[in-house]
Amino acid sequence: MKKPRRILIATLFVLIGVFFSYPLQAQDLNDLVLKLNQTKDNKEKITLLKEVGAYYQKKRAYQKAIDYFSQTLELQKSEGINGSREIQLRQSIAYCYAQQKGYFQAISEYEAILSYQRQNENKQEQVNTLTELSSLYKIILDNAKAINYTQEILQIHQEANNQAGMANAYNNLGFLYKEAGDNAKSLEHYQKALNLNLQNKQNQKNLSEKATLFTNTGVTYSYLRDFKTANQYFSNALDIYQAEGNLSQQAHANNYLAANHYISSKNDLAISTALKAVDIAKTANDQEALLESYQILAEAYQQDGDFKEAQKYSKLIQELKDKIAEKERLAQQQILEEQINVEKKENELNQLLADREKQELALKQSELERQKQEQDLKLRENEVLILKRNQELQASAIRNQQLERDRIAQLLENTQQKALSDAQKQEIEKQKLLAEKQRIEKEQAETEKKQTQEAAQKEKEIRAKEAQQEKVLRNYGYGIIGLVLVVAIVLFMSFINIRKTARQLQVQNKIIEEKGMEIEQQNSEILAQNEELFQNQEEIMAQKEYIEKKNKNLEAHSQQISRSIRAANTIQRAILPHREKLDELLKNYFIIYRPKDIVSGDFYWLNKDGDTTTFVAADCTGHGVPGAFMTLIGNTLLDKIIRVWRITSPEKILARLNDEVRVVLRQEETKNFIDGMDMSIISMKSIENEQVHISFAGAKNNLYYCSAEDSQIQTVRGSRKSIGGSQNSKIFYENNEIILPLGSTIYLGSDGLQDQNNMMRTRFSERKLISVLQENCLLPLSVQQENIEKILDNYMAGTDQRDDILWVGIKI
Repeated sequence: MKKPRRILIATLFVLIGVFFSYPLQAQDLNDLVLKLNQTKDNKEKITLLKEVGAYYQKKRAYQKAIDYFSQTLELQKSEGINGSREIQLRQSIAYCYAQQKGYFQAISEYEAILSYQRQNENKQEQVNTLTELSSLYKIILDNAKAINYTQEILQIHQEANNQAGMANAYNNLGFLYKEAGDNAKSLEHYQKALNLNLQNKQNQKNLSEKATLFTNTGVTYSYLRDFKTANQYFSNALDIYQAEGNLSQQAHANNYLAANHYISSKNDLAISTALKAVDIAKTANDQEALLESYQILAEAYQQDGDFKEAQKYSKLIQELKDKIAEKERLAQQQILEEQINVEKKENELNQLLADREKQELALKQSELERQKQEQDLKLRENEVLILKRNQELQASAIRNQQLERDRIAQLLENTQQKALSDAQKQEIEKQKLLAEKQRIEKEQAETEKKQTQEAAQKEKEIRAKEAQQEKVLRNYGYGIIGLVLVVAIVLFMSFINIRKTARQLQVQNKIIEEKGMEIEQQNSEILAQNEELFQNQEEIMAQKEYIEKKNKNLEAHSQQISRSIRAANTIQRAILPHREKLDELLKNYFIIYRPKDIVSGDFYWLNKDGDTTTFVAADCTGHGVPGAFMTLIGNTLLDKIIRVWRITSPEKILARLNDEVRVVLRQEETKNFIDGMDMSIISMKSIENEQVHISFAGAKNNLYYCSAEDSQIQTVRGSRKSIGGSQNSKIFYENNEIILPLGSTIYLGSDGLQDQNNMMRTRFSERKLISVLQENCLLPLSVQQENIEKILDNYMAGTDQRDDILWVGIKI
């Protein structure tokens, strides 16, 4: 069932920006750039930089405008120029960033502007800046901050008793709360805005605002399924637009009425009202309103079973979308051509300036050469004088050198003669010393020989006397020795007996002492061991209490984390398509969904728009809690891209999702190019002859299918490019078109199944997966699921699951 258009207040969230058009008068870019390059006065340079920036802004060359405005800002700061002139520049920079979708840079500039305005308490300027910030935060899907800034706007208008401003703020808050899903607060604020406008019925502007409020309030009642009240508000809005003669808004109002009838199952009224809207939209040439009318008619006829009419309007929808896309493409092309022309013009100016500089340099070079020639002439004259002087100096130096050489030669000769005389004297002295040495050595040898002979004779006499004395002493010694031996033997026997008795006593005393010491030592050791055991027991008890306390804390934390993750699992499963929807749209299918942890980084998504069913299987970076957060981002963005923006082509969905992921994760600012997702998207539509047309696009994921005609597994390769992160800009997502007969089976999912390893650390692999699918593709899908899971369980027995696993089979 088609939901009515969700963006209801176009004027609120279109970036208006503050455009500062500095007066260019009759000057063109050539004059400005020439003056800018010639001037040395910083104040004049500031004015010229502003005018060049304004020129580029007018020509929609926003990056060039930002460059010049930024240069102006830096130069103003160096000159001490701040205040309102700085604010004007920052507003221009913020506007340019917003126009080229640099929303975060634009927000940064506007927040700096707001900080200055709050210090100066300029309420009206604060309202303008707060409005810009609210709009930008709405664009980047940060509804909470958009609401905060809009509430601040409301407070300022309340303090000033500005009823028109209060009504507008209430209206915007109603829209934001509806976007945030809080229908009760949305209705409350719309009603407040409506009441304020009803109090003032004087001017045409209030009537238009009142019509917008009627429309917004009607949409909120429609969301609350109070279709009767919604119908009244839509009718009131239509009456105002008819009174104003505003055909475009009449067409939109009729579309709201038609959508309300369709949702409340009043298809006849929906069709008749939508046809009326078609006629009005064609007269007003409003393609947006006409597209809405076609969409309502296609779905209403589809629900009534009038497939021919439904097909007719589906075709018109596609043709109109193509026409709008072509118009947008041409507009973008025109902007690009204007920017290229501006760049070309600036390059020509730079070339012109370079040529002028070359001419000036040539003139300067010519003057320098003339001056150089004059200097060369003077140098030659000086060189002649210097040469003459050098020659005189050289002659004088040569004479001095000759005199010095003669003096040194004479001195050298005198020195040699003196050295020769000294050498002769030393040789004579050496000969005398040698003769004296030989005489002394001879005398020493004779003296030593004489002393040796005398010593030998004396030694012979002494030995003879000693032999005679030894003979006498030997006879006395024998008698004394015999007597001593007898006495020694008696004493020795007595000593032996005494010594033996003493030793026995000593041994016994020693044994007694050792036993006493051993007993005392054992007692000391026992006491020490008892004390140590007691201390150990106390330490063990303290450690036990500490460990028990830590275990309790860890257990509490673990339970808290487990509860949080289980709650996250409940939330994650809530965003997945429920079984009733899967049964209704896919009918015959199986899904193998195995998170590695409690929550998963894989998810699947399903939607039906008219007669086209879209199914998505995605594998986000990581698993567990980080992967689960990425699935929430992916699911939300798919809802916006397909259900709100009505993009249905798989390749375009991948391209837009890639852009949105990079913006939401702020990857350009944070340089976090890791997080993203791989994805398979299929779009299925029944055609004639019992066939199904399938469009497939993959981001590093493939599609497998088994046709009912040949029963062979075929592979359709996805693009080698992920979603998010840093990707090769030369690789694009591509659609693959397949037509299959009814009864064929298609398979898609994440790479978790293929990457699962066994105990030998061998991957399951794509080849094995294709083999398993080939063996089972003709079996009922329930049996296929059972067999695939059994094969997977056997393969990974004894090892842990490596990644999240998602595998889906659909029989068409």
